[in-house]
Amino acid sequence: MRNLAQALDEYIARRNICREFQIAGIWKNWSRIVGPRLQELARPLGKRKKTLVIGVENSLAMQELVFYSDQILEQVADYLGWQPFDKISFELLHNSTSLDQLTLGNDYQARPVKIPDPLGGLKGRLPEESAVGSCYRAYLRLLGKESQDKD
Repeated sequence: MRNLAQALDEYIARRNICREFQIAGIWKNWSRIVGPRLQELARPLGKRKKTLVIGVENSLAMQELVFYSDQILEQVADYLGWQPFDKISFELLHNSTSLDQLTLGNDYQARPVKIPDPLGGLKGRLPEESAVGSCYRAYLRLLGKESQDKD
């Protein structure tokens, strides 16, 4: 029998998830990969199958970047150690946010759990061997109110 770690490793290998995570690293390290000059002109928007999608501010920049396509693909391949893209597609940014500008902050704050009062009053009312009774006891343990569970 396999353990969870082995099953997860197999799943990740079958789905090429590791490679997708590596590609996501491109967005975070975009300025390091293409350099400051190209970063000002070319912003990563994502990928479509084997195509790297890059956003540009205007059509003049788009035309100039066409000449840098091979260089950008080489720099991405050098960074990853393998080539995930066959070509580059350029699109106007308009009001799009590029992937190198997205940040995932730690601004999520879990709300404190409100513990109902009184808690534990259903102890004698639920059948001990029922699923509902078992779930209720687990709920009390989770909230640290096992002592109130006793009559």
